[in-house]
Amino acid sequence: CDRWAPVLAAIADGEATAAQVVDVRPHLRNCAGCRSTLAGMRRSAAPLTAMLPPVAAAAPEPSAAAPADCGT
Repeated sequence: CDRWAPVLAAIADGEATAAQVVDVRPHLRNCAGCRSTLAGMRRSAAPLTAMLPPVAAAAPEPSAAAPADCGT
């Protein structure tokens, strides 16, 4: 199963080649452990942007954060 770890990671990241997917399919059909590992990788590979708000939307406008002339 260690042999397939890089391929499983590539599949979870959406970076696997067609040849890699074809090569690993027979193994995945017969290995519940690798199927489970791949499922876990896919669950944890959610894009970070889906979990955090965009920085631009969270940051205040420069003019609203500190006025240029505060009158002092």
